Amino acid sequence: MVDLHGKDKGNISLPKKLQLYDDEDEKNLPTIINTQQTFYSIKIADIENRINRLDERNDELLDEIETTNERSAAANAETAEEIANLNKSLLAQNNSIKSLKENIGVVENDRTENRKLHEKKIELFVQKYKKTKVELISRIKVLNARINVLEDFKKIQHALEEKLEANQVQMIENERKIKEAMKIINRKKEFDKEMLKNEMYDCLLDLATQFQREVNKYINLPNQRLMRENIMLKNELLQISTRISSIMDANIILKNAVIDHKQKMNVQTTLMKQNIVTAKVQNEVLKRLRKKFYYTKGYFSFINVPDSAVEQKYLMLIEKARQEENDINFRLSSLKTLLHKERTKINVTKYILKRLECKIKALLETIYDLKYNAICLLKHPSSRKDLVTLSCIELFLFLRDLVIKGQSKFRSHIITKSFETIPRELESVSNIKEIAEDLDLEITVDFIKKETKEQCTLSKETLDEMKHIEDLEEQMKVSIKSSEKSQELLTEDTFKHTVDFQIKN
Repeated sequence: MVDLHGKDKGNISLPKKLQLYDDEDEKNLPTIINTQQTFYSIKIADIENRINRLDERNDELLDEIETTNERSAAANAETAEEIANLNKSLLAQNNSIKSLKENIGVVENDRTENRKLHEKKIELFVQKYKKTKVELISRIKVLNARINVLEDFKKIQHALEEKLEANQVQMIENERKIKEAMKIINRKKEFDKEMLKNEMYDCLLDLATQFQREVNKYINLPNQRLMRENIMLKNELLQISTRISSIMDANIILKNAVIDHKQKMNVQTTLMKQNIVTAKVQNEVLKRLRKKFYYTKGYFSFINVPDSAVEQKYLMLIEKARQEENDINFRLSSLKTLLHKERTKINVTKYILKRLECKIKALLETIYDLKYNAICLLKHPSSRKDLVTLSCIELFLFLRDLVIKGQSKFRSHIITKSFETIPRELESVSNIKEIAEDLDLEITVDFIKKETKEQCTLSKETLDEMKHIEDLEEQMKVSIKSSEKSQELLTEDTFKHTVDFQIKN
């Protein structure tokens, strides 16, 4: 035990605040130095503030989850409305198809009435056959010209392939050179890191020896032992806290994994149910279509070849129906593209909002760190003895390092826990008037300039994405038009083949 009253040794004289208790009952109580008590009280307040900040963050996350759920519900309602509108359009289309079927029935009745006139108008079919033959010959000539153009392209293809191969070889060589340069740079980087580590280790050893000498000069052996014991206890407490935090993180990860697994299972079950329902519907539709096919086959087996005029009317009606189907398909595809466009816009805006939130959080963290360190230096210097011993230049360098860390977080869009937290007693302090006026503000100006540059790059990226979406829409329209033209050509070819087959018969 240390003689704090100086009874055994006359060279120790402590103030009243650090003396032992006078009463006999209070002598059995443990003696705690006031400096340690203040240090632990500050530390406890710091931990409580961290807990409060984490609670606030949890509340914010819960609010965000509620907002996302509301947005998903609104999106589901919008999709349901869109599905209802599409169902209405499908019903209207079905009604139009029914009307077309009725017209087809009328046409079939006309065909039965005009069977006798078929033999008289075979000559007209022969003339049309000759005309179509001439048209086909002209088309064949056009196709032959196109084939010749393709053959010319094949001749030039080898030279183009050689150019591509040469470009690929050059690209490979450039990549190899870049890899070699990167390897050299990484080696230099590792060498410099090791040199800096060795220098820092030597500096730490020198500082430790100097500190040990000064401690041996001014502090007695029992006080040194007490300090060592306190350091050991502090290290043990830190190890226990790290273990507890790792266990808590593992539990959180396991809970999240269980929730994700449940969600995936629910999604899979819903998909299976939907697939079963679709399979049943498809089977029933196929059965009904087969019945209708056999019925129509037996019905049309007794019908002879119709008249040319009636057949032309029938084909015109079929072409009109196909054109209407193509128009409907085009409208559906355009609606789908518009939906895709809106969804991409929403996703881009969400991505931009997330990036802005990350940047704001990084700025707030750096501001909290700077504010905490400044307030501790100005109002409570005893809580940060490591900063009190530094000079003005070293303090400025320390604050610059904090700002640089904040800039790195701002650029990389990564948010970590703050370096320090503000105690509850110092949260009300907003304006600090005791800061020196000689400090430079160039770092903050550079920080704001970089923020504006990154916002400009974000706006450019969004514009590029919107242009890409518009190009995709134009490509979709061109592909739809080409498909319509190909369908028209197919209808003409089928009509001509049917005419040839009838003439041969």
